[in-house]
Amino acid sequence: MNRLFVFDIDGTLVNRSYELKQEVIDAINQLLDNGEIVATCSGRSFIGSNRFLSQFKGGKKFAICANGAIIYTGDKQIIKRHS
Repeated sequence: MNRLFVFDIDGTLVNRSYELKQEVIDAINQLLDNGEIVATCSGRSFIGSNRFLSQFKGGKKFAICANGAIIYTGDKQIIKRHS
């Protein structure tokens, strides 16, 4: 069974310089390698969220954006939109 791991971006995944540490990238890539599902969650738009999501390997990854109003797949497809 796959598990879903959801991470806040600002103040959780990124440091004050808005950068991901290599240890964070490696840990999330390990989850993806193990077949787990990873999502970032933020008040940011997709462009702002994808800056970080794109640093992870392929696999099942998603971006929950605009405080949950829009959900994108890792390949930029909208799968849910709340207006």
